[in-house]
Amino acid sequence: MKKGPESASVIALCRALVKASKKNKAPIWARVAELIEKPARRKFAVNLYGLQKNAAEGETIVVPTKILSLGKISKKLTVAALSVSKPAAARLAKAGCTVISIAKLLEQNPKGSKVRIIV
Repeated sequence: MKKGPESASVIALCRALVKASKKNKAPIWARVAELIEKPARRKFAVNLYGLQKNAAEGETIVVPTKILSLGKISKKLTVAALSVSKPAAARLAKAGCTVISIAKLLEQNPKGSKVRIIV
């Protein structure tokens, strides 16, 4: 038996991602939904140093897990995540990053063009 998210809002988000993936022929959204649906024991949080190391200036990033505050960030990014810790949100704002929900990013960019997943 597959054990995935139990929150109704997360389940609704996954359904919306899969639907948008099919409608817009954008496989990135199906992949994001797949990563969100993984069991908690198979998910890893992303720290700020991971964003700093793996993202380019001005890039749009999707993090299908939680963002934590370990490390520093100096790049201006657009970051969509399932959740963000308060200290991480403060550091991202201080660096000039835009933090939005995955649903908002899906609404703004249904084709998923120039969006990268960091896990």
